Amino acid sequence: MERQYQLFRRESAQGQIIQGKDTHEESSAWAIAMDTEDQAGSTYLIVRYGSPGKLDQTQYLPTNNPGRDRLRAIQQQETQGYRYIGQFGIHPGGCPYRQETNQALLSDDSALSWELTSPPGASQYAGMIQRCFYDAARILEAQGLATLEEHWIQIQDWSLSMTTTTMEGINHVCTKLGEGSGLITHTQGLVPVLFLRAATKRFPEVFTLTVAQSDGTLVPFDLSPDSTLLHWANQEQHDIRPLAEALGLLEARINLETVAPAAPNYYF
Repeated sequence: MERQYQLFRRESAQGQIIQGKDTHEESSAWAIAMDTEDQAGSTYLIVRYGSPGKLDQTQYLPTNNPGRDRLRAIQQQETQGYRYIGQFGIHPGGCPYRQETNQALLSDDSALSWELTSPPGASQYAGMIQRCFYDAARILEAQGLATLEEHWIQIQDWSLSMTTTTMEGINHVCTKLGEGSGLITHTQGLVPVLFLRAATKRFPEVFTLTVAQSDGTLVPFDLSPDSTLLHWANQEQHDIRPLAEALGLLEARINLETVAPAAPNYYF
């Protein structure tokens, strides 16, 4: 059975400029497992923490009274501004997910996790964020690869939801906060990755999209023939070039046959 966590989140806070440095705090997430783990005769509480879409840090807290110590740990986080979100599982790559999420998706160790992060004050970009996602999705729709609905984009068997709330499940973007996270399995392929990159490429530079393997290793967005991304997808560059060009991710090649003169050229 998948381990379940009580998940808490602290929203980003705008700070002040002190000695030339911005003191704002980024959004963060903290979770504590609802069970314990025994190691070498000792009992531990399991804590995961990190950014809201990627709790990739783990801490083991020794305990001889799990119920009491779990409550104390939660109360300590609440005094620091964390608020309870709900009960979640956490993928090995750090992405939180609701219990009802497809377990086959979460058990795929070859899946890539993705995370969209932004600085405080991203709410001013909420409309632009949704528009950029739909602009990229319409390119896929024209090629029969996507279906668009209000707050929902379906790309083959992968989907993305967009709302103004947080932590609505896997493959979700909160347009108000400019944050999101999710998973892309090997069977779902490279198209969702290309879509995410094409959409976020239109964002201001203050936004960051990261993609990582299940062990936390970052995967650079590189479509060169020997890239990690193409190797993960088991595809060649020529397989994805037409779509990548349409999305503006690769420069279009000039087809010499289309520019060759129809009649003999005696210029030389």
